[in-house]
Amino acid sequence: MSKDNLSSKISSEIACCSDLLETLFSLGPTEVIIFYSLDEGRWKTVADLSFLTGKESSTVYRSLQKLVNSGLAVRDVRTLKEGGYYFVYSLLSIDKLSDLIMKKIESLSQGMKKLLSDLLSELNSRKEYISSN
Repeated sequence: MSKDNLSSKISSEIACCSDLLETLFSLGPTEVIIFYSLDEGRWKTVADLSFLTGKESSTVYRSLQKLVNSGLAVRDVRTLKEGGYYFVYSLLSIDKLSDLIMKKIESLSQGMKKLLSDLLSELNSRKEYISSN
């Protein structure tokens, strides 16, 4: 999604939940598909998610990395009886997701308010400069 339509997409009446995730966490459509394939408290492997989504394992893995790094998903390690290990993934709890998203929204709002203040200061400085010359 381009920056040009970011605001209009989120504020439009046809905006959907995936638009929120894409905007706040810079997710692409594949990450959103993987996000919606995860469940809270139900662990899934890369192979499980690859089968569910029809995406290549490497694509699923990259998407999971982005989801884990953004805090939307969690990763756990499981040990194999014969030695070795593998990772499983789950959605963050609904309460924690809500808190995380609210913090992102508040941070975005504060950032936008600061930019507005900076813009108004710049415009007032320019106006004063023009008036003095």
